[in-house]
Amino acid sequence: MINYEDRLVVAWEVDGTVAEGDIAQLEASNLAVLQGVTAVEEGASHRLREEQPELYQEVERLNARLDLLIDMVGRMMADQRQDSPTRQVRLAVEQVEFVAKPEYAAPGQRGLLALQLHVSVPEPLRLPGEIVSEQTDSADRRWVLFKPLEMSSRLNDALDQLVFRHHRRNIAEQRSRRSSS
Repeated sequence: MINYEDRLVVAWEVDGTVAEGDIAQLEASNLAVLQGVTAVEEGASHRLREEQPELYQEVERLNARLDLLIDMVGRMMADQRQDSPTRQVRLAVEQVEFVAKPEYAAPGQRGLLALQLHVSVPEPLRLPGEIVSEQTDSADRRWVLFKPLEMSSRLNDALDQLVFRHHRRNIAEQRSRRSSS
């Protein structure tokens, strides 16, 4: 199972179930969050750089300005929200593991898990589901395992792409560190 590990703001809302009528709205919101993260993280295409270097440079300048604007707005909105601590998270499409104290989340609890995926995208990804298990690692951290409810294929694919991109980046960073050592 492909996953990636990061420090993210995590909010667990017990019994934060979503009514049948609100599922479509929650999915649309989650798709918008994932599209926003993709837009912030992606740069201009490599093909454009090779085929039209002048246009590529202009697009990169525009992207830098937009990134700055998006980052500023995202930070302003985040400052208006409560400052939540980050937690170590392992994110995969089928499950999310995160570090939590026993009073925060327990196996058998159903609810809504919110993940702040990027500082420039102020809305969190919100997934309904259940905490199914817990385990303690060698560093004595308590990891809880969250299983989301079944997602639509569009949401599943968008989340899969995000996880794959981050997983691929992590592997590239590890290889780069090894080769520079």
